Amino acid sequence: MEDGLASSVNRMADALSMHELRTLHFLCSDLLPNTCVEDLRGALISLAQAAGNSHSTRMILTELMFHLKRFDILKKVLGTSRQEVESMLESRQVLSRYRVLMVDLSADLGKDELHSLVFLLSGRLPRVKLESASSFLDVVTELEKLDDVSPEKLDLIEQGFQDIHRVDLVRKIQMFQKKGTPRKHLDHNQETKRGVCSPTSPPPRLTVCPIVQTKGSSLASKGLKMSVAETGVHCQQAPEEYIMETIPRGVCIIIDCVGCDGDMLKQTFQHLGFKVILHTLLCLVDTHSVLRVLSRSPDLQKSSAFVCCLLSRGSETHILATESSGPGLSLVAVRQLFDAQSCPALKGKPKLFFVQIYAIQEAHVWSSQIDECLETDDWGPSGCSNWQTDAVKTIPVSADVLSCVCMTDAQLLDRRGHQSVYWEVMRSTLLRFHGRRIPLLDALTEVNRAVCEYSQRNANESYSISLSHTLRKTLYL
Repeated sequence: MEDGLASSVNRMADALSMHELRTLHFLCSDLLPNTCVEDLRGALISLAQAAGNSHSTRMILTELMFHLKRFDILKKVLGTSRQEVESMLESRQVLSRYRVLMVDLSADLGKDELHSLVFLLSGRLPRVKLESASSFLDVVTELEKLDDVSPEKLDLIEQGFQDIHRVDLVRKIQMFQKKGTPRKHLDHNQETKRGVCSPTSPPPRLTVCPIVQTKGSSLASKGLKMSVAETGVHCQQAPEEYIMETIPRGVCIIIDCVGCDGDMLKQTFQHLGFKVILHTLLCLVDTHSVLRVLSRSPDLQKSSAFVCCLLSRGSETHILATESSGPGLSLVAVRQLFDAQSCPALKGKPKLFFVQIYAIQEAHVWSSQIDECLETDDWGPSGCSNWQTDAVKTIPVSADVLSCVCMTDAQLLDRRGHQSVYWEVMRSTLLRFHGRRIPLLDALTEVNRAVCEYSQRNANESYSISLSHTLRKTLYL
């Protein structure tokens, strides 16, 4: 039996692509802990041998090939058909229903949609992990390591599918949850002997409608699904949105510390209905002073929203203003100047921070006295602050914030007539979508797609965008 088993496993492994092997590894990860893809062949043989009898071995391999949709291998190697396996799975299933669902979702997710999802969903993952993610299962695996996704915790993924308007995938998750959270996976030998299996096969395909905290890398995404009505889908309740009825709609401050694009941004946000304040070439101390004074301005009380645009040399976390090195002002500190605690006039209102940072190679940036004198919230690994309660309503101190940061090389500033592609695309996208009832998150996903495509075409001009937000409602500009 063992020789026949090894032969079958080898024939299957030889017929599978690397992508299929990685999917198979994901399906088996509960049964084969601490096993890498390269060791999968031997681990599969060991797993099947541990089942204890040829029938259980056949069942494991058959189920794996079925969920990989390799019906040719079912027929040629295992001597069964798709219909026979479907019938078998109605009464007995070894693989985790949760893992089968993730594989099903991955198969239904297009490449462009994956890029959009990564951009919107991956705030908790390091950039190196995002850049190496080639499939939805790669993202799920990393989120599992952080305990952000599990059979019992699917809200993050569900919200991501809502944001890219994949109603059908949201429905699949909801159907999975409605059938009940699967029990913790038992030892395979116990399951085989007792005949205990997950009750059903994955739900059939069907055919929705912000995300608490997200951060993405600069992965290209084309052909994005925009926020349009889903034909034939009944929405029980329209999503709540921020009211933008004041005239002007809000205050927009632009601090241009590099001497380009400031005037263009001023015209853009004036066209969008904002009162615009433009400062150019401010030093670090003056930048902080201007922001602090504005955070106490009575104009904010009469505003529906607040926008802050920063253009500066610096690092991913700090701006240097007009300084070339030295202590910088952290972006977190800038946001905290306008949070609900420091700026009650903006409580419950959207606060948008658009930043272009020109990275200085080997710049020495450290926390300054400006940072240290600020009261700080705990923006832990998830990027969300602690919740604070008042007598009337519970709102997170750092709720209603969106931060979109673009990084590029400071050497671009040495080019004559330089203009940031990020700002050019931002301007054209916001003006094009203005008045069309398209959510800001959709607009920024489009910005990310266009900027990434530009970076791919122009290797000497690399731009990368990171997005994070705690918006609680839909925002239209």
